[in-house]
Amino acid sequence: MQASTNTNNSKLSPEEMQSFISAINEDAFNQLRSLYYDTALTANANVFSSLQQLVPASHILLGTDYPFAPASEPASALQGINAYSSFSEQDRQDIEGNNALQLFPRLQNLR
Repeated sequence: MQASTNTNNSKLSPEEMQSFISAINEDAFNQLRSLYYDTALTANANVFSSLQQLVPASHILLGTDYPFAPASEPASALQGINAYSSFSEQDRQDIEGNNALQLFPRLQNLR
């Protein structure tokens, strides 16, 4: 986008500024949508609901923060995933392992 060519130090008009801000916001959201997110210490309905508005289940990975999180975290993460009713059974299977295997194909050999 080019700035207005007025004589007032080439400031953007309010319309141009709004268009510029919208383009930046859309670019930022596109960048966020391209990332992968894990469930470490966040496996609850509030987080999953927000996350599903940003990315598909294929961009969510099981995470535990092992060995830095409490020993109960892996079980807690799985419970949170299973308790969230908006995930399909396929979503759960994907989050619990299939997504990581898609993202890191070399892990297939560890199965």
